[in-house]
Amino acid sequence: MHPELGALYNNLGGLHYLRGEYSAALEYLRSAHGIFKAQFGRSDPQTKEVWQNIGLVSRKTYFART
Repeated sequence: MHPELGALYNNLGGLHYLRGEYSAALEYLRSAHGIFKAQFGRSDPQTKEVWQNIGLVSRKTYFART
């Protein structure tokens, strides 16, 4: 897939995160991560940024349940 689609998914994930829609955010972010990882590898800054975003949303959902 094209890297611009990964950027779009990352942005949509961020939008859903800001709206408190964490499940949708994780779905988009995981798609973005898969695209960036396939295109650029794990050590690319874009791939790492999306991975950090996934961690941010995951922590938010974890603490929302406790």
